[in-house]
Amino acid sequence: MATYSTSAVTTPAVSATGTLQRTVDDKIRHLFPGNPILLLVAGGSLAKGTDFKAEKGLISKRRVNTPKYEVFNYTPLAIEFTVATFTSVASFTVSSADGLTEKMTIVNTANNTTCRISSITSTTLVCVTVGSTTFTATADDVLVVMGPAYGENSSTPYILSKDEDNYYNYCQIFRFPVAISASARDNPHYGGNYWTRLKARNIIEGLRKVENSLIWGNRASSGDTTSDSTLSDTFRTTRGLWNWATVSYPAGGSMDYEKLSNDLILAMSEYARGQGKTCVMPCSQKVNGQMVQWAQDKMIVNDSKEIDEFGAAVEKYRTSGPLIRPIVHDSFTRGSNGPKALVFDPEDIEYVYLRDRDFQPRNGIQTNSTDGYEDEIFGEIGINSLTGGTGLTQITNWY
Repeated sequence: MATYSTSAVTTPAVSATGTLQRTVDDKIRHLFPGNPILLLVAGGSLAKGTDFKAEKGLISKRRVNTPKYEVFNYTPLAIEFTVATFTSVASFTVSSADGLTEKMTIVNTANNTTCRISSITSTTLVCVTVGSTTFTATADDVLVVMGPAYGENSSTPYILSKDEDNYYNYCQIFRFPVAISASARDNPHYGGNYWTRLKARNIIEGLRKVENSLIWGNRASSGDTTSDSTLSDTFRTTRGLWNWATVSYPAGGSMDYEKLSNDLILAMSEYARGQGKTCVMPCSQKVNGQMVQWAQDKMIVNDSKEIDEFGAAVEKYRTSGPLIRPIVHDSFTRGSNGPKALVFDPEDIEYVYLRDRDFQPRNGIQTNSTDGYEDEIFGEIGINSLTGGTGLTQITNWY
């Protein structure tokens, strides 16, 4: 039996018997950091139906017919050699003689003395001075190769050539299912259709993890697959951009603009440091904040009028080589990744997918006896460097 009340009626607790007292906003906000790398892929955003908007495609997209895909490129012959020990022009060693032949002429960049190679035994060179100043060197001097010098009516010239380098990677199978019971699917929910929202968030959650794989993933140490004795299966994985990189620049815990614009560029491969390129640099929030501070330190405020913003916003940083565009990436902000960054030319990168298995939804994968629904997004994809990683540079120990 109901009780009497002698005071004003107040709103009951949510758990109390009666009408549910809730006022819920129609918009359910997604608090995701975003997928900046995938949004650079040509062809638009892979997360269709979400709030993300793709930029103009910078990373190309390629269809392959096999899970293993390959790339060939040609690395130029070595033109720089380092002196290991020096006794005389007729007997000294270099760290490596690969790429040298008899009759080549070389110059010591330390003193501009020159010589011609008379014989090569392993890493030991016998040379003859060319010019009026005797060729001399000390350990760690850098020698640069010049053209060979042949006498008149010479024969049997020394042959020197180099094959292409072969690199490969694999497409990895990604699956992100989501399920709901038949009873729950059509229940009324705050914010509209819950099943639709559940699937939309599944796309975003899935692509966020995929992007982490495309940056940090690694392929099997040998062969095509890795074995899992616990789950009794084998699986393919793709090598991510960080592990594609063949060049690393340690910043010594104190990266500044001078290092970025000069030392970093000189550490890059000859291909990567060319002018006219615009490289992107996924990095942590802290690294990007320090770069913003560099710009602010250069700014002089000489206007006494009231301003509604302070600081300098810089999208690209000029260097002695390519322009560098920092992109804050959530995975670089986490754990020990904070002082790391990765520089690459987007035109060097390919997003690769197997045949018709680019990321897409696949609905109704539940078993016939299931009183419910299960859909998934799946894809068999990988990432590729057209230069075999030569165009990618790791930065470590930024701060």
